[in-house]
Amino acid sequence: MDLSAINYIKYFILSFKKKADIKLLNHETKQFKKNIITKIENFEKKQY
Repeated sequence: MDLSAINYIKYFILSFKKKADIKLLNHETKQFKKNIITKIENFEKKQY
């Protein structure tokens, strides 16, 4: 196998990993926002 093919495979794996990381990050961010919203709502309920 020549070097360009190896580099291509490395690049492909890295780009795939980045996409997976971004998806994971988006999911975690959504969860984080949801948690904050529920905390705020619970706090407001306690105020009344």
